[in-house]
Amino acid sequence: MAAVLTNNMGDIKKVTFFIEEARKQGVPVLGPDVNESLLKFNVNQEGAIRFGMGAVKGAGELAVESMVQERESSGNYSDIFDFAKRVNLRTVNKKTFESLAQAGAFDGFDKHRRLYLDAPAGDQNLIEKAMKVGQQHAAAKESAQHSLFGAGAFGAVAAPMPKIHEMEPWSKTEQLRREKEVVGFYLSGHPLDAFKLELDAYCTCGLEKVDEIKNKEITVAGLINNVLFKTTKTGQPFCTFTLEDYETSINPALFRDDYTKFAPLINPRNYPNEQVPPMYVKLKQELRRHTQDQWDLRILTMEPLADVAEKRSKGVRVRLDLRTVTAPMLDRLEEAIEHAPGSKRLEIQFVEPHEHLAVDMFSRRFQIEPKTFIEKMRELDMEVCTLI
Repeated sequence: MAAVLTNNMGDIKKVTFFIEEARKQGVPVLGPDVNESLLKFNVNQEGAIRFGMGAVKGAGELAVESMVQERESSGNYSDIFDFAKRVNLRTVNKKTFESLAQAGAFDGFDKHRRLYLDAPAGDQNLIEKAMKVGQQHAAAKESAQHSLFGAGAFGAVAAPMPKIHEMEPWSKTEQLRREKEVVGFYLSGHPLDAFKLELDAYCTCGLEKVDEIKNKEITVAGLINNVLFKTTKTGQPFCTFTLEDYETSINPALFRDDYTKFAPLINPRNYPNEQVPPMYVKLKQELRRHTQDQWDLRILTMEPLADVAEKRSKGVRVRLDLRTVTAPMLDRLEEAIEHAPGSKRLEIQFVEPHEHLAVDMFSRRFQIEPKTFIEKMRELDMEVCTLI
């Protein structure tokens, strides 16, 4: 699989397809790492595929080969400063550092990605500080080699390492957006992962089923990309865009009233970083007028997926198997309830599968905020919740 991925490194669609195939076969595909990756895709000691650093945009082949050669000759890099001291900064330039950071290649150094590229006002980011240390190290080394005392005097007085000012990490969405910029697709997760509850509760199907369902309203969700605003031959504005989920993408268009209603919602300029949030969409395949076999995809409603649970959810149903209910389990349930006060209904369904019995109850005493409650339940290893 690593060889197949390497063979298709220049084709993002094929790389994405084969990564999914590998994962379906139980072969993990990990992001790039300066201490494990090679130029091409390779397999680490644990039997997982490591993303080839040569496939990261902005990381040139010469730069990657020099990093790998130094690692193989002198051992793993211990941190970003060690990396900057040891690599050839003429070959591994600032753009290479930034691309590797956004792709996650420095994640093994236990610093979150934002530190490498952002900094508090008046300060330098971690890449700039590391490169400065590397340049000073190279200059001192060169000076020592030409001094009267020779290289033995080099490094006698170690320069103090720069201070690292902590800051909040990027949101998962922002991290994935930047990752996609340099890798070409989402590697360490997917922006829809945060909305699995909404997808399960409120979506009719995935986008791969849209073409099969005719003359029926369905609800789907996905990411908005490739928004293009155009004008018809008669001078009327319209737009096209791509809606994509985990498996598939579709390409709807907005005309006339639909354009007026929905175009502002999917216009990237209306959002920070020009990143349109994931959308929840009701649509329908309708027969084109005066035809018997030509279908048009019509957008009926559209709204940010993040708003759906608050608007549509009545609450949460917790399903408990009577055979496995224990006092500690009920304590954890109570902890989750107290952690997520809100205004939505809490239902508890006690079931006995062998007897095909189920008793539905709801709490008069407690009301909750659904997503906070479910996240806390998952944190407590209780995967027994659904939105209602």
